[in-house]
This record gives sequence, structure tokens and C-alpha cells, in this order.
Amino acid sequence: MEKIILKNKPLVEAIFELRWQLKEIQPGVKVDPNYKMLVGRVYERLKEEYPYSEQLPTATMPDEIAGYIVQYRFRKDKDRWPLVQIGPGIITLNDTEGYDWDDFVKRISEIITVLFELYPDAENSLKANSLLLRYIDAIEFDYEHEDIFSFPSAKPEGAIHMRVLRGKVKTSDTLLLETMVNLTGEDVPQEKGKIFDWVRYAHGLIHKWFFKNLFKSNCYRQLDYA
Repeated sequence: MEKIILKNKPLVEAIFELRWQLKEIQPGVKVDPNYKMLVGRVYERLKEEYPYSEQLPTATMPDEIAGYIVQYRFRKDKDRWPLVQIGPGIITLNDTEGYDWDDFVKRISEIITVLFELYPDAENSLKANSLLLRYIDAIEFDYEHEDIFSFPSAKPEGAIHMRVLRGKVKTSDTLLLETMVNLTGEDVPQEKGKIFDWVRYAHGLIHKWFFKNLFKSNCYRQLDYA
């Protein structure tokens, strides 16, 4: 893949997310019975790289309603990125202005490896059911004098999504562009190597979509995404 160098990065946030199946303990109530043990194990493994631990307010939620809600963050230092988030049935990697794909994908590989090595009886108990690679970008936009460009849906249906939203970054009006590739259900790979392959494929798809298609829009005329 051709390397793209940005002089003016529009990236607000890059997110990788992996979810796994919860155990139904009664009709409509699902929990991760290994979660509380997993949090401590993951932090012990990651604390050299992400020593600053944050317990989020959601950590006080009852287990029965906390499924797929992040409860802890691990950072390099207070308010620093990238960061790892974890909750019952979910782990994410998030980065922002300092994002670099080569670094990001290396970190994804590390957290996938850590999850599969530390989850109790992972071979039988850890069943991935959702993978997500998501990018949120923002560019300055004059809403009084310019029109928002609309984009066609991507194929295959349900694989790549894009949302165009109005937002603000600091004090500037911006056009927020959210691009994501999502895989759910029975097709989600269960082996860590295949999950990592999916991440690379998803990044390639987003890369082509963003640079080949979106840069035909006048919205990007101020950017030098070479």
C-alpha cells in the first residue's frame, strides 16, 4: 500500500474494538464471568507501556447491565494517548493526533495477543463476535457558505460505513467524517492471527475509500494528504 503523508492531519480519533460473547445467566441477562479477573491480568501485562490506570464511573454499574461498556482505561500518563479501554466483553485501542498506522497496528497486535493469552481458557471461552476499525476525521467547514457533499454507500453492504456530521474542534466549525469497517456474527474470526489479518484488510479498505473516493470532494481542497 502506498504510504500517505499528511501535512494537515484531519484525524480526531482512531479506534480498534474487539467484542466477545457474554454468558447468559438468565433470560435477557448476559455477563462476562471472567471479566474481573481479566482486568487485573491485562493491566499487569500492559502497565509498562500504559502505566496510568483510570477507573471510569461505569465501573460501579451492576454486572448484569454492564455488558460491552468500557470501565477502565490504561494510558501512558494522565490525559495522554494512545490508550487501552476494557469492559465486560470489550477491549479497545484509541489514538488521536499522534496516530501513525505502523505504530497503531503494532499496538493492536499486542492487545490481541494479551487478550488471547490472559483470558481464562481462551480457546473454549473467548468467542469473538464483533470487530471494528473506526476513524473520525474533522475539517474546517463554512456552513453558511458551503454545502455538505454527500457520498454513496460502500459495498459490500454493511461492511464499510461512513457518517457525515456537523461538529466543532476547539473553536472551529468542522465537518466530522466517521469511517468504519465492522464485522459481526458468525463470520468474525476466532484466531488471533486471523483477527489481526482482518484489521489490516479493514485498514486497507478504509485507506482506499478515504483517499480515492473522498478526495474527489471539494471538502478536501485545503488538505495535502499526499
